[in-house]
Amino acid sequence: MGGITRVRYRDAADLAAVLPALAHPDPRWIDPPPVPDASRPQPPRAYEDDAPSYTRVDVVDTLELRDPERLAVLSPVRGQEAKVHVLAGVAPAIWRAAVGASVEALCEAAVAEYGVPAGASASGVVQRAVSELVGAGLLRRSEAPRWSVCPDVAWADREGRVVLLDVREPAAQPAALGGSASVIWRELAAGAVATSELVARVARAVGVEEELVDADVRTFVAGLVEARLVVPRASTEIDSSDLTDP
Repeated sequence: MGGITRVRYRDAADLAAVLPALAHPDPRWIDPPPVPDASRPQPPRAYEDDAPSYTRVDVVDTLELRDPERLAVLSPVRGQEAKVHVLAGVAPAIWRAAVGASVEALCEAAVAEYGVPAGASASGVVQRAVSELVGAGLLRRSEAPRWSVCPDVAWADREGRVVLLDVREPAAQPAALGGSASVIWRELAAGAVATSELVARVARAVGVEEELVDADVRTFVAGLVEARLVVPRASTEIDSSDLTDP
């Protein structure tokens, strides 16, 4: 007996395309990432760690000040006249580098411009400055994306493998995921998940340490994203300009 096959789909019209795919005798297989042994060098990660990024907000104007070096920023305030902020210390370097940058990248930019602070942690100094800039409404924080299965992909879990079809493409061929690839897909289909949590879930499912699957899971997810089979959920953004005091 073939058992029960459950199909996930968004619209009943999608079934006309996916049902023949389920009966397809030779679907295109998507190779799963291997479960590596500890001695094998790991490939580069396809995605950075799940760290928030920071981007400077739109402002009216900026002006470089010298002796000492500072940066004057003229920013709009809702319902009021523009407000002037004068950035000093490491803040000007952070402001200039804040284009979707992580705290680590902002720290590197500050150290490159000003050097390592004496008697203090560069990371701690930068983190405090970033918090102040967010609180002043000059930086916007964006959380890491959470990945989920594209709603335009119909799929079925059958006999230990996942068969899927992109219903947006009339000429698309069914694809099959087996082994650890099917494990990754099921975790993605369970709900939007950040990359680091996905790595942890897959590691638990296959019974290995996270370090052994981290790079391969990220690389495989990158391939799914490139193929538009997996999409990011809209990131949670905190725009502290909404919270700036008059």
